[in-house]
Amino acid sequence: MRITQKANILRHLQQGKTITQREAIALCNCYRLSAVIFELRSVGYRVDSNMRCDSFKTFVIIS
Repeated sequence: MRITQKANILRHLQQGKTITQREAIALCNCYRLSAVIFELRSVGYRVDSNMRCDSFKTFVIIS
């Protein structure tokens, strides 16, 4: 069975790691990270976002 992009990103965040769009593309070929983050938030996960100085947003899950 194939692991979805959402499950891959959730597992990555639950390991205490952050993720950017560039990392999401490399990790699981996800070009719509913001949509995945929106879905995670809509089912109750608390995901924080921070804008970096290089114009990339960093996402991290809040325990």
